[in-house]
Amino acid sequence: MRYVKHFLATMGIAVTAILVSPLTSESEWSTAIYAALIVIFFSLFLFNFFASSRLRFKPYFTSRFNLFAAKSSRSFHTEISKEDILDKLLEVLKENNWTLQEIDRGAGEILACTGMTFRSWGENIYLDVSEEEGKNLVEIQSVALFQMYMWGKNEDNLDQFYQKFEESLIV
Repeated sequence: MRYVKHFLATMGIAVTAILVSPLTSESEWSTAIYAALIVIFFSLFLFNFFASSRLRFKPYFTSRFNLFAAKSSRSFHTEISKEDILDKLLEVLKENNWTLQEIDRGAGEILACTGMTFRSWGENIYLDVSEEEGKNLVEIQSVALFQMYMWGKNEDNLDQFYQKFEESLIV
């Protein structure tokens, strides 16, 4: 199951290459297929671009079926109250120079974005705080948009965030 995403992406690229290859005759159906592929990819790009800054689309971006987003996650428990942990998470986001997009204090959800770098188009950082067994569970997800491979950038985001979070707790 782990390699299904990679297999499907490779097959999609192969099928696209065959359709676009010069071996395909210039008939009406091939022109229609080219136009349809361009419209589909452009529409998907625009949807991802505009939906990426909203918390309500988190299930779409974090889904294991989304082939156009690379994801990594980490979680930990804490005994700090939910309100205090949300404030601390916001403080750490500012220290990392990540942009706060949206926060839902009632649900304990935060969405932040990193900037573009030479390694990525930018990532969405989803933070969730929920109560579990009398403690608060903090889940952090780094989701790269428009990329299937991240070359370790998501893991770097998680490591950087966790390190800054641990440092902020030291008095």
